[in-house]
Amino acid sequence: MKKKLCLLVIMVFTVLFLVGCGAKKETLVTLVNGSTKIELTEKDFDSMNFEQEVTEANLKKTCLFGGVKLSDLMAKAKATDCSKIKVIAKDKMTVEINAEDTKKYPIMLAKTQNGEKIPSGEGGPIKLIYPYNQYPEVKELYKPSQWSWFVVTVEFIK
Repeated sequence: MKKKLCLLVIMVFTVLFLVGCGAKKETLVTLVNGSTKIELTEKDFDSMNFEQEVTEANLKKTCLFGGVKLSDLMAKAKATDCSKIKVIAKDKMTVEINAEDTKKYPIMLAKTQNGEKIPSGEGGPIKLIYPYNQYPEVKELYKPSQWSWFVVTVEFIK
C-alpha cells in the first residue's frame, strides 16, 4: 500500500512539474518587422523597463508610467531603418508614429502606472504613452485621440 501511495505521489508531482515547465508565457505585445514576429512577455518588458511621469491625456491624472520606449522596441526588432511605427490595439484601432520622433522623444508602451499593472478600465494591460509633460511639443504631433489603449501589436514599416 505504501509503495502504491508513494508511486502515486511521485506521478502527481511529475505531472505538475511537466505542466509548470510547459506553461506558455503570456504574450503582451507582438512586434512585427516584415515576416519576423517577436512575442514580448512581461519578463521582456521588465528587462527593458523605462519610467517617466506623464499626465494621462484622457483621464487627466499624473502617473509614473513604467514600460518600454518605442525606440528600444525598434532596436529589439532590428527595425532601426523603419520610417513609421504602427501601434495596433486589440479593437484594431491603429496609430502611426514617425520613427524619427521615437528617437527624439521617449514615446513608450506602458505596462505599469505608479508601480501597479494598468487596470483594463484605464487602458491596460499595455497602453501607448506620449511624454507631454517633458516635451509639450509632442502634443502638437500626436493629439490625445492618438493615445492607444489595449495595445497588442507594434508593426515597423520601411
